[in-house]
Amino acid sequence: MLTLSRRGGVWHFRLRLANGLDVRKSTGQSDKAAAELAALRIVAGMDLDGMAKHRAKAAELAPLVDRFKEWAKTRHTRQTLRRDMLALSILSEYTGGTLPEDLDAEKFMQWRLAAKVSPACVNVDVRHIRAALGAMARLGWIPCNPFAKVKLL
Repeated sequence: MLTLSRRGGVWHFRLRLANGLDVRKSTGQSDKAAAELAALRIVAGMDLDGMAKHRAKAAELAPLVDRFKEWAKTRHTRQTLRRDMLALSILSEYTGGTLPEDLDAEKFMQWRLAAKVSPACVNVDVRHIRAALGAMARLGWIPCNPFAKVKLL
């Protein structure tokens, strides 16, 4: 769904897809008709499925984690941010530093259990990864959150 809203005299658009992609951008236009055209041009530049550019950004996990850390500094407590970073480093260890499109959260949980980690700790890791990847997906940095629908242990 593509929606337009006016903030501070400038029109912004929000694109939400069923797969979890949520992109918000300014059109740079103060006229609504021009803003609609600008929004359509921006969406058309995102490729056919609206996610090709986001996939290219999501290949490496380290830049996403750094970007998330900067974003979260003003939104999370120090302790929550530290736990988010720990959970994301565990995810990075599991994936080899990349964020694959076909990441299976269930296999990640089984990998953690095989390392003799308690189910309670695995659940904490999953909650923090889910929250971090959910924020990244809402901000349009990654196409979707693979941990969004995983059931906790």
